Amino acid sequence: MEMKHWGALGLVLLVTGVLWWTQTSRSEAQTVVTLNPVQKTPKTTYYRRNLTDGELYQFVTRQNQTVYQPVHHYLRNYPDTQWTSTKRMDLVDEAGVPKTYVYLSNGRGISGWINLAYVHTRVALAVPNLRQRPKYPTGCEAVATTMMLQYAWAPVTTDQVVAEMPRTKTKNGNLGFIGDPTKKTGWWIYPPALMGVVRQNTGRARNLTGSSFTQLRHQLDRGRPVVVWISGWGGPKTRVNHAITLTGYDSRNVYFNDPWSGKSKRMLITKLHEYRRRDGFRALSY
Repeated sequence: MEMKHWGALGLVLLVTGVLWWTQTSRSEAQTVVTLNPVQKTPKTTYYRRNLTDGELYQFVTRQNQTVYQPVHHYLRNYPDTQWTSTKRMDLVDEAGVPKTYVYLSNGRGISGWINLAYVHTRVALAVPNLRQRPKYPTGCEAVATTMMLQYAWAPVTTDQVVAEMPRTKTKNGNLGFIGDPTKKTGWWIYPPALMGVVRQNTGRARNLTGSSFTQLRHQLDRGRPVVVWISGWGGPKTRVNHAITLTGYDSRNVYFNDPWSGKSKRMLITKLHEYRRRDGFRALSY
């Protein structure tokens, strides 16, 4: 008797679950929308706005009604994908809410319409700008790291980062800062020596030395700035070597905060690659 009871209960739960799933799927697929004509647009590159949200759709007309039809592709399954679009469409859903959709394609057979709220044309983190001069003429690494930490809500100042970072009397920047960052004769410090400072203030640290720009881009997608070391960029005071804080990117450019000027700037991604190559592709994040 007990086995029959549990068997019957299990059958009821199974049927109930199937009905719920069917009704839920229907409600999603049968949301009625009013479409405006499709607009052709210049080819635009889009990136996902959120790590978890965003689903591609088609629009299907049945019995004089147009409904969403999921194609079961989610942006989260394509973390490093650049999507392109040449079509845009405005619509009104059955609740009377106007929305804009763009037609995305990843160039590898995955495509569909998506709400414009889930994508954007540029990743941009609002990292605070700090200026290394006049107090730290050779302390660009400390200032760039402080900007990154402050974006992570760490209650830290440049003075504190300078006090916490190790020093070395050797010529190995992996062990600590060589010289004095308050002097014009100071030299540099590399990511391994700053890992402890970053971990102490954020709870984690990542030495991204050797990473490709795709890997750095993924870190920015996660909402985490990246400090990179470059050589050959800018004027005579930064050309030997410099550290900057990456804050975003688009299809051609990378955006960064420059400690020397205290301003936000941009450069071509191809140029960044060359400047990074000259300084060992060093990079640091959390």
